[in-house]
Amino acid sequence: MGFLLELKHQEVAYVGKAVLTNTGDRARIMVEGPMPVLRGQDYVDPGAAKTPAERIYVAVQEMYLSGSDDAAPDFFAASRRLIAQRPHAEEPISQLSKLVLAQDMAKALKVARTLIQLEEKAA
Repeated sequence: MGFLLELKHQEVAYVGKAVLTNTGDRARIMVEGPMPVLRGQDYVDPGAAKTPAERIYVAVQEMYLSGSDDAAPDFFAASRRLIAQRPHAEEPISQLSKLVLAQDMAKALKVARTLIQLEEKAA
């Protein structure tokens, strides 16, 4: 079973470490196999990540797209910083850490996105 990816004109998607940009009209692309797919709207540029929650998301995003745990130290460091700033984030961080350790990065990205939303509400 594949993943149907629909891209509008100039829309971007990430498939593993590859960046797909639709330069034409609307495109429908079938992605077959266990390759990680991330829509451009869900991608956070690592250079733009300023808050601990954004840095957590970027670390999970990198582990998801690369299939490597090289960003795990960044993830755990940013997690500690977020808990120090916002102790109420400890429960979602714990849930997120379990997903990362289980290498369930697709679900981990969703939880990491909620951390960004929680951080924005608290600001």
